[in-house]
Amino acid sequence: MYVLASQQSMSFEMIWLTSFIIMGPLVFLAMRRWRKNAKQVKRANDELNSKKEYYHILTKEKMDNCPREDLATAAIVHVLRKESEDYDNVYNNLNESEKIVYIIYESMLSIDNGKGSIRTFFESDFYKPFFPMIDKAFNAIDCREIGDMMKAARHFQYIIENNIDDEDDDVDLGDYAHYNYGDFTNEFMTLIMTLNVNNRLIDFIDEHRDDFIDEEVEEDENISE
Repeated sequence: MYVLASQQSMSFEMIWLTSFIIMGPLVFLAMRRWRKNAKQVKRANDELNSKKEYYHILTKEKMDNCPREDLATAAIVHVLRKESEDYDNVYNNLNESEKIVYIIYESMLSIDNGKGSIRTFFESDFYKPFFPMIDKAFNAIDCREIGDMMKAARHFQYIIENNIDDEDDDVDLGDYAHYNYGDFTNEFMTLIMTLNVNNRLIDFIDEHRDDFIDEEVEEDENISE
């Protein structure tokens, strides 16, 4: 999955460069396809921006009426807004359900559709408060295979940071004993697709809708009424 995955279109300059190299009818086909893709990307971005604005503040009414296909977007926009409001204290400001969505989103974001690595996630001091719960987060959405892998990756980072030799490490990592970050990243990507993480995350949010309501906003609205 990637809930809120970014989309890129070929630049106009590259289209022209390609036209000089290829020439002929294929150029016009490529141009027509690029224009179609560019319109689709713009339409998708406009729709996403509209949803981000709408779900910026999550009232009870919005969450109660949120269609299933928008639940992940709504929850992620919600937790990222709370992150931006108090970046240094995001861990303490999120409840348990919000932490689960946040850490799953951030760990998946780190691999950047195969262009990144889970190493960037585990080497970040910012995410360290979340490390003890990373396996539990994926277990909570019924992705225990990823939970086990994340537990092993977390220990792998611990070994690196503390310069521990293999013979001195008494933790049994099973099939992950000889994995490096490249292996963990590839395994993560495979499991994301095979386990349909998107759908399981949506199921979790659906079952915990009330945990993503902005309570202070609700209280203010009730007072004003």
